[in-house]
Amino acid sequence: MVEDVVETLRANEALPAILVGHSMGGKVAMILALQYPELVAGVLVGDMAPARTGYGQAELGEAMLHIHFPDQLDRQQADQLLAKAIPNRSVRDLMLQNVRLGAEPGWQIGLRDITSSMTNIENWPYMPEGYVYEGPTLFLRGEHSPYIAKDHEPVMRRLFPNHRLETIPDAGHWLHADNPKLFSEKMLDFINSI
Repeated sequence: MVEDVVETLRANEALPAILVGHSMGGKVAMILALQYPELVAGVLVGDMAPARTGYGQAELGEAMLHIHFPDQLDRQQADQLLAKAIPNRSVRDLMLQNVRLGAEPGWQIGLRDITSSMTNIENWPYMPEGYVYEGPTLFLRGEHSPYIAKDHEPVMRRLFPNHRLETIPDAGHWLHADNPKLFSEKMLDFINSI
């Protein structure tokens, strides 16, 4: 994934880039910054530590795999269909973006591949000594999320010595959906500071 992002940024002449990623996207952003620090102007990581956290979305992926789509589907019907598996409204709204509506509805993403790779997705690669990103880094965690814990702070300091850690109140792991206004404000402040 890191190589795909680098290739895309190079093709669009968008380097150095400010990277913003949530969860798995945050891992990709962190690894890219550690492996290619010269390509990165700053990193904002949404609710993910540079470590195996012990938390993931395997249950959500499995629940989504078991949703049976009818022959025809509009947005309201899709919302009702997903509500059984995804009761949290803000998370459901995010997942609805991945549903193909109309005739032949279904998932627009490789959900089966994502779910079968969840163990790897939830992991963190071994980073030998010397991998450090010294540029500006902002970690945003959700107040009610366990993904960034106290015991992650030493590795955050080692890998990202110029980082800040801030908490988004009234938010869980899906902090950009739970508190989008504050998340956006913090993101724009960070980007404008670079």
